[in-house]
Amino acid sequence: MQNALLAFIDRDPMNRLQIALHDPDALQRHMPRSIALIGRFAHAIAIRQVPGEYRHLADCHLLADARHGIRRFHADHPRGSLLLDNPGEVKSWWNRFGELWEQSTALSLTGTTGL
Repeated sequence: MQNALLAFIDRDPMNRLQIALHDPDALQRHMPRSIALIGRFAHAIAIRQVPGEYRHLADCHLLADARHGIRRFHADHPRGSLLLDNPGEVKSWWNRFGELWEQSTALSLTGTTGL
């Protein structure tokens, strides 16, 4: 994962990874290597917590650019849709993510101490 992330960031200095989470607890408690990667690439990675009133949203999006994306209809189910070279459809997902991002709060992640 580190090599792919480094390649993504090195490809273009403007590339950014934005992650919106309902609950950062699992990340903070059980993913120390992910926390280390986020720390290493803090200049290109931003993580925010979605407000509580949006916890009912269960779909997941991975938006690669203005033309490509993946959407899982529910986080607990594998079913989803893949959009390749479809800027019209992907734009609506970006708009939704942008609204959610603006209402979310920035997270300051720290690693676990094991205590």
